Amino acid sequence: MATIPDWILAFNCDYHLWQVSVQRSAISDQRSAISDQLMRTLLEVLLNKRGKLWALTTLLKVRTAFE
Repeated sequence: MATIPDWILAFNCDYHLWQVSVQRSAISDQRSAISDQLMRTLLEVLLNKRGKLWALTTLLKVRTAFE
């Protein structure tokens, strides 16, 4: 049975690690976009409820809690 050269195994491992990194980056970008959209929606709701200063203060508290 033929053995696979080490450099091919190393390349294959690096390639899979790179794929995981790209996928994680894409997931992070999606989470960021969702978070931004939720914050915009929350700001609109808060603005309609009480006013600008209260809405911005509440939004800042929520954003800080998520980070």
